[in-house]
Amino acid sequence: MPKGLQEKFTKVFSNMKRAKIGICGFGVMGKNHYRQLKKLNKADIPIIYDPKGGDCNGDYTQFLKDCKKLDGLIIASPTNTHVENCVHALEQNPHLFILLEKPVDTIIERARTLLPHSDRILVGHLERFNPVIKKIKSLIDVGQIGKIISVNCKRVGNSPSRESINVYEDLTVHDIDLCLYLLASQSKESSNRTRNVNLYKSYSNINVELCDYSTLTFNLGDCFCIIESSWLYPYKLRQIEILSEFGQYRGNLFEQTLLFCNKGGEEVSIQVENQAPLEGELEHFLSCIDDQSFPNVTVQDSINTLQFFQ
Repeated sequence: MPKGLQEKFTKVFSNMKRAKIGICGFGVMGKNHYRQLKKLNKADIPIIYDPKGGDCNGDYTQFLKDCKKLDGLIIASPTNTHVENCVHALEQNPHLFILLEKPVDTIIERARTLLPHSDRILVGHLERFNPVIKKIKSLIDVGQIGKIISVNCKRVGNSPSRESINVYEDLTVHDIDLCLYLLASQSKESSNRTRNVNLYKSYSNINVELCDYSTLTFNLGDCFCIIESSWLYPYKLRQIEILSEFGQYRGNLFEQTLLFCNKGGEEVSIQVENQAPLEGELEHFLSCIDDQSFPNVTVQDSINTLQFFQ
């Protein structure tokens, strides 16, 4: 690049407006967002609020006043504070874009209060940004996968949620969202749109009030979906299997690998461009702020997952 053009490009780039992003709730997920934003180096983080204080601002009233200075806000507080934090922040700054951790709420009626703000709220159904899911969706869109017969998801591990919610509210909602997302076209085109839900619970000795194992089966159109979720397994696995008219696709969401096995038993690996899902989610969030565009994971999407249990 000629020197003069390079200097002009550098000057323009340095003058580009960097989004000002705040973080509400600085637990595990809040810290994950902070680290990933720092790594992306595309935004400034002038405000971090956590009621515990410490190195963060612990004054909620001051935090809300500071929201007026922000372009975007990441809400990673406990689930039962999500709606309240969203509403209060948007009252202070109606132009604010919000990345809200899932679920929006565990009670649908409360979650619905955020529907009028859907154009400014991206819900953190993180797996939508997993490269394996993005690859599968692209194959579906071009017709390569063909008619899908069943989707089988397994999301298990040995680490319970950091807050008092059921396993299906914490884990299963991820895979319900993936089924609804991946099967949207096939489900709409089918004349059979019945949905059957069966939920089984077993309780650990640690906390008898919370469900820590669940299986969920339902139909979307003429596709059968099976989801298993648990904190009781001795290992951690995030897997999706799709059976289609051409064979089976098997994706490992942790390792970000995708395999296809045809009806003759021949197995091939499908190339996936690896990227941390949180990085992809934050890039989309920043693009929504920059372009003033509609988020691709909405409040209604999150509500749709909750309706399976209420």
